[in-house]
Amino acid sequence: MANFDRTLPSPQSDLVQDITKDPYNFDFLMLGDDAHERDLEHGLLDHLRQFLLELGVGFAFVGSQYRLTVGSEGFYIDLLFYHLKLRAYVVVDLKMNALEPEFAQKMNFYLSAVKRPPAPSS
Repeated sequence: MANFDRTLPSPQSDLVQDITKDPYNFDFLMLGDDAHERDLEHGLLDHLRQFLLELGVGFAFVGSQYRLTVGSEGFYIDLLFYHLKLRAYVVVDLKMNALEPEFAQKMNFYLSAVKRPPAPSS
């Protein structure tokens, strides 16, 4: 159950509710039970047009394995999109197994990092 209405101001909460859905249908990838997250990512990139249609209206693809630098360390987001109506980045961290608490911690880290403006170059 999403908590967008309690954590985001209106109209952002309404827009986020409209653009997110559960579950996504990735049957067109024809992945087997032994598939891994990297197989899912490669399949989605191979079918990017179909994937963008599945996500819905307003998404722009930014990158795959998008590098974020926080301090002196590099981190990689599986898929990064920008939503034109929300004027916000949409981070996708692919998982092929059941939700675990550390996934939320990792996602919060990524979301904080994409909100932060880049460090000025010297």
